[in-house]
Amino acid sequence: MIKKIFLIPLLATAVGLSACSTRQIAPASTLIVNPQVQDQAIANNIASTVQSMARHGWVVQKIESNRVVASFNHGARYLQVTYLIQQHQVSSKITDSQYLSQRGDKIHRKALKWKAGLDRRVFQRLASLNLSSNK
Repeated sequence: MIKKIFLIPLLATAVGLSACSTRQIAPASTLIVNPQVQDQAIANNIASTVQSMARHGWVVQKIESNRVVASFNHGARYLQVTYLIQQHQVSSKITDSQYLSQRGDKIHRKALKWKAGLDRRVFQRLASLNLSSNK
């Protein structure tokens, strides 16, 4: 009986701690790109940025004129991020994952950190396109 009394709070704590590592998936990140830049050039710049992060685990899965699909592997964990290009607006969102506790609109906090790092690099590169096309 005493074992059961101690086991129940222990299980509740374990379940509570595992839920603490998931976070709400934010709405898609977006950036407006200068209309003078062609969609294919935008896609190529996104892909080359992802390729430059290969040593961190990122790879390009697919390149099309209107989207780029990137994936990240860390051990058994897998994250897929898709960049959509529509009317010179680029948005990114998580489109697939494995072993990252994704349920509905929640996912492991590390997945959000990995995506944020990739978004930061991609959007910096695309922002530089805006500056260079204005010259």
